[in-house]
Amino acid sequence: MLMTRHPIYSLEFFSGISENILTSIASDSQLRTAVRNQQVITKGSLGDELFFLIKGRLQVTDVTEDGRELCIYIINEGEYFGELAVIDGGSRSTSVVSIGDAELMTMSRHTALQLIYSHPILAERLMKKLAYLVRLSSQNRAMLSIQNPYQRICTVLTTLIRTLPGNLKIIELPPQQSLAGMTNCSRETVSRAIGQLLNTGIAEKDRKTLIVREPERLQHIVQGKIATE
Repeated sequence: MLMTRHPIYSLEFFSGISENILTSIASDSQLRTAVRNQQVITKGSLGDELFFLIKGRLQVTDVTEDGRELCIYIINEGEYFGELAVIDGGSRSTSVVSIGDAELMTMSRHTALQLIYSHPILAERLMKKLAYLVRLSSQNRAMLSIQNPYQRICTVLTTLIRTLPGNLKIIELPPQQSLAGMTNCSRETVSRAIGQLLNTGIAEKDRKTLIVREPERLQHIVQGKIATE
Protein backbone atom coordinates (compact mmCIF):
# COMPACT_ATOMS: atom_id res chain seq x y z
CA MET A 1 0.00 0.00 0.00
CA LEU A 2 1.41 3.39 -1.04
CA MET A 3 1.84 5.95 1.73
CA THR A 4 0.70 9.49 0.95
CA ARG A 5 3.51 11.99 1.42
CA HIS A 6 2.73 14.54 4.12
CA PRO A 7 1.79 17.93 2.60
CA ILE A 8 4.32 19.78 4.78
CA TYR A 9 7.09 18.75 2.37
CA SER A 10 5.49 20.70 -0.50
CA LEU A 11 4.91 23.97 1.38
CA GLU A 12 7.08 26.83 0.11
CA PHE A 13 7.33 28.32 3.61
CA PHE A 14 9.47 25.35 4.71
CA SER A 15 11.74 25.33 1.66
CA GLY A 16 15.35 24.81 2.77
CA ILE A 17 14.46 23.19 6.10
CA SER A 18 15.94 19.71 6.56
CA GLU A 19 13.70 16.72 5.97
CA ASN A 20 14.45 15.37 9.45
CA ILE A 21 13.07 18.51 11.05
CA LEU A 22 10.04 18.52 8.76
CA THR A 23 9.35 14.88 9.62
CA SER A 24 9.37 15.75 13.30
CA ILE A 25 7.06 18.73 12.73
CA ALA A 26 4.71 16.67 10.57
CA SER A 27 4.13 14.22 13.42
CA ASP A 28 2.98 17.09 15.65
CA SER A 29 0.83 18.86 13.06
CA GLN A 30 -2.86 18.30 12.46
CA LEU A 31 -4.64 17.86 9.14
CA ARG A 32 -8.23 18.98 8.86
CA THR A 33 -10.88 19.78 6.28
CA ALA A 34 -13.42 22.56 5.83
CA VAL A 35 -16.56 22.75 3.73
CA ARG A 36 -17.90 25.71 1.81
CA ASN A 37 -18.70 28.76 3.98
CA GLN A 38 -17.24 27.10 7.08
CA GLN A 39 -15.60 29.46 9.56
CA VAL A 40 -11.98 28.37 9.93
CA ILE A 41 -10.96 31.23 12.24
CA THR A 42 -13.32 33.44 14.23
CA LYS A 43 -12.38 37.02 15.02
CA GLY A 44 -11.66 37.46 18.72
CA SER A 45 -10.85 33.79 19.34
CA LEU A 46 -7.62 32.59 20.95
CA GLY A 47 -4.73 32.44 18.48
CA ASP A 48 -2.86 29.27 19.44
CA GLU A 49 -2.32 27.73 15.97
CA LEU A 50 -0.62 28.61 12.70
CA PHE A 51 -2.60 27.50 9.63
CA PHE A 52 -1.44 26.32 6.20
CA LEU A 53 -3.83 25.96 3.27
CA ILE A 54 -3.12 22.71 1.45
CA LYS A 55 -6.02 22.76 -0.99
CA GLY A 56 -8.85 25.16 -1.81
CA ARG A 57 -9.31 28.88 -1.26
CA LEU A 58 -10.26 30.92 1.79
CA GLN A 59 -11.27 34.51 2.38
CA VAL A 60 -10.18 36.78 5.21
CA THR A 61 -13.18 38.78 6.42
CA ASP A 62 -14.13 41.49 8.87
CA VAL A 63 -17.36 43.24 9.79
CA THR A 64 -17.94 46.99 9.55
CA GLU A 65 -19.58 49.04 12.27
CA ASP A 66 -22.88 48.92 10.37
CA GLY A 67 -22.75 45.11 10.18
CA ARG A 68 -21.54 44.60 6.60
CA GLU A 69 -19.09 41.77 6.00
CA LEU A 70 -15.98 42.79 4.06
CA CYS A 71 -13.60 40.43 2.28
CA ILE A 72 -10.09 41.75 2.92
CA TYR A 73 -8.12 39.33 0.77
CA ILE A 74 -8.04 35.78 -0.59
CA ILE A 75 -5.81 32.98 0.73
CA ASN A 76 -4.60 30.57 -1.96
CA GLU A 77 -3.16 27.06 -1.85
CA GLY A 78 0.25 26.81 -0.21
CA GLU A 79 -0.13 30.01 1.81
CA TYR A 80 -0.21 30.30 5.59
CA PHE A 81 -2.29 32.50 7.87
CA GLY A 82 -3.01 33.26 11.50
CA GLU A 83 0.55 34.45 12.13
CA LEU A 84 -0.31 37.70 13.95
CA ALA A 85 -1.96 36.00 16.92
CA VAL A 86 0.75 33.34 16.96
CA ILE A 87 3.45 36.02 17.24
CA ASP A 88 1.93 38.13 20.01
CA GLY A 89 -0.37 35.62 21.69
CA GLY A 90 -3.36 37.90 21.21
CA SER A 91 -6.80 37.14 19.85
CA ARG A 92 -7.59 36.76 16.16
CA SER A 93 -7.91 40.13 14.42
CA THR A 94 -10.07 38.85 11.53
CA SER A 95 -12.17 35.85 10.56
CA VAL A 96 -11.29 33.31 7.85
CA VAL A 97 -14.01 31.52 5.87
CA SER A 98 -13.71 28.71 3.34
CA ILE A 99 -14.83 29.65 -0.18
CA GLY A 100 -15.25 25.97 -1.09
CA ASP A 101 -14.08 22.63 0.24
CA ALA A 102 -10.58 23.00 1.68
CA GLU A 103 -7.78 20.99 3.26
CA LEU A 104 -5.61 22.56 5.95
CA MET A 105 -2.68 21.82 8.21
CA THR A 106 -2.31 23.39 11.64
CA MET A 107 0.74 23.77 13.83
CA SER A 108 0.75 24.69 17.50
CA ARG A 109 1.93 28.17 18.48
CA HIS A 110 4.72 26.63 20.56
CA THR A 111 6.09 24.61 17.62
CA ALA A 112 5.73 27.52 15.18
CA LEU A 113 7.63 29.92 17.45
CA GLN A 114 10.39 27.39 18.10
CA LEU A 115 10.88 26.96 14.36
CA ILE A 116 10.89 30.69 13.66
CA TYR A 117 13.36 31.41 16.48
CA SER A 118 15.76 28.68 15.35
CA HIS A 119 15.61 29.25 11.57
CA PRO A 120 16.38 32.80 10.38
CA ILE A 121 15.08 32.02 6.88
CA LEU A 122 11.61 31.37 8.34
CA ALA A 123 11.79 34.58 10.37
CA GLU A 124 12.69 36.45 7.17
CA ARG A 125 9.75 34.93 5.29
CA LEU A 126 7.44 35.83 8.14
CA MET A 127 8.68 39.44 8.17
CA LYS A 128 8.09 39.69 4.42
CA LYS A 129 4.55 38.38 4.90
CA LEU A 130 3.89 40.99 7.59
CA ALA A 131 5.28 43.70 5.29
CA TYR A 132 2.94 42.45 2.56
CA LEU A 133 -0.05 42.73 4.91
CA VAL A 134 0.88 46.31 5.82
CA ARG A 135 1.20 47.24 2.14
CA LEU A 136 -2.07 45.46 1.36
CA SER A 137 -3.87 47.44 4.04
CA SER A 138 -2.54 50.68 2.55
CA GLN A 139 -3.53 49.62 -0.97
CA ASN A 140 -7.03 48.69 0.21
CA ARG A 141 -7.53 52.10 1.78
CA ALA A 142 -6.39 53.78 -1.43
CA MET A 143 -8.66 51.54 -3.51
CA LEU A 144 -11.72 52.25 -1.37
CA SER A 145 -11.14 56.00 -1.81
CA ILE A 146 -11.75 55.64 -5.57
CA GLN A 147 -15.20 57.02 -6.34
CA ASN A 148 -15.91 54.95 -9.46
CA PRO A 149 -17.01 51.39 -8.52
CA TYR A 150 -15.95 49.93 -11.90
CA GLN A 151 -12.46 51.33 -11.37
CA ARG A 152 -12.37 49.89 -7.82
CA ILE A 153 -13.33 46.44 -9.09
CA CYS A 154 -10.70 46.54 -11.84
CA THR A 155 -8.11 47.65 -9.28
CA VAL A 156 -8.79 44.58 -7.14
CA LEU A 157 -8.85 42.28 -10.17
CA THR A 158 -5.35 43.40 -11.18
CA THR A 159 -4.04 42.27 -7.79
CA LEU A 160 -5.39 38.77 -8.49
CA ILE A 161 -3.64 38.31 -11.85
CA ARG A 162 -1.39 35.28 -12.23
CA THR A 163 0.98 34.85 -15.16
CA LEU A 164 1.17 31.36 -16.65
CA PRO A 165 3.74 29.96 -19.10
CA GLY A 166 3.50 31.75 -22.44
CA ASN A 167 2.75 35.02 -20.61
CA LEU A 168 -0.92 34.07 -20.31
CA LYS A 169 -2.52 36.19 -17.60
CA ILE A 170 -5.45 34.77 -15.69
CA ILE A 171 -7.61 35.69 -12.70
CA GLU A 172 -9.18 32.93 -10.62
CA LEU A 173 -12.37 34.73 -9.71
CA PRO A 174 -13.49 34.76 -6.09
CA PRO A 175 -17.25 34.56 -5.51
CA GLN A 176 -19.00 37.75 -6.57
CA GLN A 177 -20.06 38.33 -2.97
CA SER A 178 -16.39 38.32 -1.95
CA LEU A 179 -15.47 40.79 -4.69
CA ALA A 180 -18.40 42.95 -3.64
CA GLY A 181 -17.10 42.96 -0.07
CA MET A 182 -13.56 43.76 -1.16
CA THR A 183 -14.67 46.74 -3.25
CA ASN A 184 -17.64 48.02 -1.21
CA CYS A 185 -19.99 47.37 -4.13
CA SER A 186 -23.12 45.31 -4.68
CA ARG A 187 -22.98 41.88 -6.33
CA GLU A 188 -24.93 43.34 -9.24
CA THR A 189 -22.25 46.00 -9.76
CA VAL A 190 -19.53 43.35 -9.74
CA SER A 191 -21.47 41.29 -12.27
CA ARG A 192 -21.90 44.31 -14.56
CA ALA A 193 -18.21 45.20 -14.28
CA ILE A 194 -17.08 41.70 -15.26
CA GLY A 195 -19.61 41.71 -18.08
CA GLN A 196 -18.17 44.98 -19.35
CA LEU A 197 -14.66 43.52 -19.36
CA LEU A 198 -15.96 40.62 -21.43
CA ASN A 199 -17.96 42.80 -23.82
CA THR A 200 -15.01 45.09 -24.52
CA GLY A 201 -12.65 42.18 -25.20
CA ILE A 202 -10.35 42.99 -22.30
CA ALA A 203 -11.01 39.56 -20.84
CA GLU A 204 -12.60 36.22 -21.66
CA LYS A 205 -14.27 33.91 -19.18
CA ASP A 206 -13.62 30.19 -18.84
CA ARG A 207 -15.86 28.90 -16.05
CA LYS A 208 -14.55 30.62 -12.90
CA THR A 209 -11.42 32.01 -14.54
CA LEU A 210 -10.91 35.29 -16.37
CA ILE A 211 -8.32 35.21 -19.15
CA VAL A 212 -6.95 38.73 -19.44
CA ARG A 213 -6.40 39.35 -23.15
CA GLU A 214 -5.55 43.05 -22.88
CA PRO A 215 -3.82 43.67 -19.54
CA GLU A 216 -2.66 47.14 -20.61
CA ARG A 217 -6.24 48.31 -21.17
CA LEU A 218 -7.20 46.87 -17.78
CA GLN A 219 -4.33 48.80 -16.21
CA HIS A 220 -5.44 51.97 -18.00
CA ILE A 221 -8.87 51.62 -16.37
CA VAL A 222 -7.20 51.31 -12.98
CA GLN A 223 -5.13 54.43 -13.70
CA GLY A 224 -8.19 56.37 -14.86
CA LYS A 225 -6.87 56.73 -18.42
CA ILE A 226 -9.98 55.12 -19.91
CA ALA A 227 -13.41 56.61 -19.27
CA THR A 228 -15.64 54.31 -17.22
CA GLU A 229 -19.31 54.24 -16.47
